[in-house]
Amino acid sequence: LGTCSRAWTSPSAWRRGATASHTSPHRATSRLPPVRSDAAPRLEFVARPLQRVDSLPDGVESTNDVPYEKFELHWMAFDRLAAPFGEFLRTACFEGRSPDWVIFDIFHHWAASAAVERKVPCAVIRLSDA
Repeated sequence: LGTCSRAWTSPSAWRRGATASHTSPHRATSRLPPVRSDAAPRLEFVARPLQRVDSLPDGVESTNDVPYEKFELHWMAFDRLAAPFGEFLRTACFEGRSPDWVIFDIFHHWAASAAVERKVPCAVIRLSDA
């Protein structure tokens, strides 16, 4: 079990038996392209509801949906995913499915604390324009 973005997994990893859980808000998960057939059995999508934040438009779950002036509110909404993610990771570790790694992006900065608390190595992926 690993918690990571589908973008950071490779076909060779699937052939070697790697598994991954991709945690993301509901709508963000539904926007992902179809999963390759060789990866599908090894990839679990864990959709989490993005909690409502006052003044953030309904249905906003992606930075693409957020006007610049509401970006801070989007961060607040994502920060509310910290506790559900911590519980997801705690349950996985308790059930003997402790991940080899937790790989997260900048919006999930709190994932590092959850990983360290459970002695799971972690890495942050920071994407930027070239």
